[in-house]
Amino acid sequence: MEPTSVFVYLGPTIRGVIQQGTIYVGTYNSVIEQLKPIWQHYPKIPRLIVEDSHVAEVKHKLRDGTTNLYSIAYKELSN
Repeated sequence: MEPTSVFVYLGPTIRGVIQQGTIYVGTYNSVIEQLKPIWQHYPKIPRLIVEDSHVAEVKHKLRDGTTNLYSIAYKELSN
């Protein structure tokens, strides 16, 4: 059984869809399943759902400006 944890959406706010910084509790799979109607239209969203223990690292990668999976997904959702 997958452990329950806290997850945070670190992508851009998409008005009326999802807000940056939204917190979810559950397993990663349950959180992604809960967001299925959203990510079917915005497939990059799951890449930016991050476990709370990795938030600082991912935020650093997003600010860093290098090409990585997080910044690519963020830029695509921003457009």
